[in-house]
Amino acid sequence: MTFSETSAKRKMFSLLYTLLKVQANKALHTKLLRFNYPNRDPNAVADAGKHFLLSIFVSRNTDDLDTLRHQCYLQTIAKQPVHSMFELAALPSLTLAAAKQHSCRTYHQVHQWLNEQKDSLKWGWKTIGGHLRPITTTHPAATEDILYIIVYTYKDECV
Repeated sequence: MTFSETSAKRKMFSLLYTLLKVQANKALHTKLLRFNYPNRDPNAVADAGKHFLLSIFVSRNTDDLDTLRHQCYLQTIAKQPVHSMFELAALPSLTLAAAKQHSCRTYHQVHQWLNEQKDSLKWGWKTIGGHLRPITTTHPAATEDILYIIVYTYKDECV
């Protein structure tokens, strides 16, 4: 079996597992139906997307993606030896702000498939140089003081 066949089987299993989870959870299924309705508020769509992502990561202690990421980080470093490298991929990939934009783009895509035109710029997209680009998040990657430290610590190495 080739790598691509193994990867495809993993993706198919993951998709099937996710679909079964949604079917089993009626409250989540009802929230996800918001993606089908034509005149939804972006915040309602973002809330549905957030609950979907929380269900994927089996979050029972929190209903906040940022808190979930922090909990996963703490669990991961607690299990690792002190000298090992931290695996960033072990964390849920989306912050709350990024999940909102992702959910809005998903809603926009669903309505494109249904031949219902929505304003892309209101649903997670921006225009750069005449082309649509996804808004990945509305928050900075780090606080200004941390960015300052990074920029000026490595300034001489970049020249």
